[in-house]
Amino acid sequence: MKIINLIPNENGSYENSTWEQDCPVPDGWVAIPDNISIPDSFPFVKIEFNENNEIISLSEIPLPDDIIKQYKNRKKSIFSKRCSKEIKNGIDIILSDQTKKHFSFMETDQLNILSVYYNVNYNKNNDNYLYHADGEDYELYSKEDIETIFTKLNENKNNILLRYKKLCAYIDTLNTKEDIDNVDYDMDIL
Repeated sequence: MKIINLIPNENGSYENSTWEQDCPVPDGWVAIPDNISIPDSFPFVKIEFNENNEIISLSEIPLPDDIIKQYKNRKKSIFSKRCSKEIKNGIDIILSDQTKKHFSFMETDQLNILSVYYNVNYNKNNDNYLYHADGEDYELYSKEDIETIFTKLNENKNNILLRYKKLCAYIDTLNTKEDIDNVDYDMDIL
């Protein structure tokens, strides 16, 4: 059975615990009957008692701002990890010879393609540049392909970051745990 302390914490929540049925409930605590539904805001609840000091209902109350902020930060952290993973996973790119290759965009990949891209733009003597697709050996790529790879990977990164920033801005407008929980990374936000 679940028991709850009768004195609320400073933030409005109630300390609670799971308790063995055959043990007496400690002083200052009361058992939550099995037939009482526990609101999503638990342990932030309003408690109603009958004349025998037994709980007859638990009702939801608005969560304090600091708790809502924690939910927002947790959701943003989850989305940040997914955003980072999507960027690092990279994308498939169709090259000038119409072959499709996958290019990851880990931090080292970002530095490497940037270096090759600068080389393309500042070393006009070469027609081909060394680079590699994901999991493949280095090979020569044309200037056009290097520019395509660089541009497409950065466009993808920027689009993912834009989605993340818009999701975070949307999360910041929400005021309930339920609304925050319902925000999905793949929702139409743009």
